[in-house]
Amino acid sequence: MREIYHQVQARLDRLDFSALWPGFNLFPFALYDDQIVYLADCEIPWDERFLANTAIAFEGSYMAIWNMDFEVNKDLDLLTANIVHEMFHCYQNEQGESRFANDLELLRYPLDIEIFQTKYAENELLVHYIQTADRSALQQFVYLRDTRHKKTPVHIENEWKIETIEGAAEFVGMRALRQLAPDKFEERLQSYLAAITDLSAEILAVRRQAYYTGTLLLLALPPVELNQTELIYKQLTKEIEPLPFSVRHEEKITQILKEETEQRKAIMTHFTEKEHITGKITGYDPMNMVRWQDFIYCKHFVKVGATFLSGPLVLEMQIDSLNDVQAVYRKSSTDKE
Repeated sequence: MREIYHQVQARLDRLDFSALWPGFNLFPFALYDDQIVYLADCEIPWDERFLANTAIAFEGSYMAIWNMDFEVNKDLDLLTANIVHEMFHCYQNEQGESRFANDLELLRYPLDIEIFQTKYAENELLVHYIQTADRSALQQFVYLRDTRHKKTPVHIENEWKIETIEGAAEFVGMRALRQLAPDKFEERLQSYLAAITDLSAEILAVRRQAYYTGTLLLLALPPVELNQTELIYKQLTKEIEPLPFSVRHEEKITQILKEETEQRKAIMTHFTEKEHITGKITGYDPMNMVRWQDFIYCKHFVKVGATFLSGPLVLEMQIDSLNDVQAVYRKSSTDKE
C-alpha cells in the first residue's frame, strides 16, 4: 500500500491544479483498508473516522480519504482522479460550501412513472446535445427539467444539489484524468453517457445519476463564472430558453419501476431479528441505501447516535421520519446460512 501511495502522490505532483478549478489546490490524502490508514509520512490503526470515500476533518485541516478494499483501485490513474474528486470536497468545505442535498430526504424519491419517463427523456436529450451540439436538444432538456421540477420540487432540487456538490467534484476529477491519461478520460466520459441512457434499474439510482449529469453539464455547456450561492444547473442554463418536447413512453421503465417496488417491499422478509436500537441517524452511506415506506435498507453501514452498525441491515424509522430510528433488523441466522 505504501508503494501505491507514492505512485498516487507522484501523479498528483504532475497535475496543474490551477487548471482544474479556479483556486483549487492540493490537499492531504489517506489510503486505508480495514486494518491500517496510510498517511503521507506514517501509518496509524484504522478507526471509525475512516469510512467510505470522502473528505474528513483531520488534525486541523481537511483530508481526502479512500478505501482500498475494492477492485476499482487497480488503475492508478483512475484512483488518482478519484482522490482528486475527494480533495475537491475538501476545497468545498474550506470555502464554506452550503448547497448540500438532504440525502435522507432523497431516499423518499417517488417511484413515479411520469417522473422517470421524463427523466430518461432528459438524459437522452443531454447526450444528443453533447454528441451533436444541437442547441434545440439542450432547450428541450431544460423544458423537461422544468416540467419535473413543477411536479416534485423538493426532490428535483435535491438532484440539482448533488449535481452542484458531487457533479462539480467529479468534473474536477475528470479534468485531472484528462491531464493524466486522455484515453482513459474519453473512456470514462463514454461510460457516463451510456450510464444515463441505459434502460435498466440504473435509472433509479438518482444520486449516482446526478454525479454523471452534473459532470456532463459542466463539461458540455458553455462555461460561466460560477458563484457559490445558486445551484450550478441553474447558473449554467440561465440564458437557455426552454423548448417544449413530448416524452415518448418507454414500456421498459414501467417494468423497471414495478420490479423495484416489489423488491423494496420484499426487503423486510429477509430481516427479522429485531434489535432495540433507537436514536438519530448520524452517519451513513447514501449510495448503498434504499427506503420503502418507513424502512431503510443499509447495505454497508450506518451510525445511529454514537453506535456504528455494520450492514446489511434494515432500520425501522419513526412514522414518516427522515432520521429517527426506532429499531434495527438483521437477517436471521437461518437466512445467513
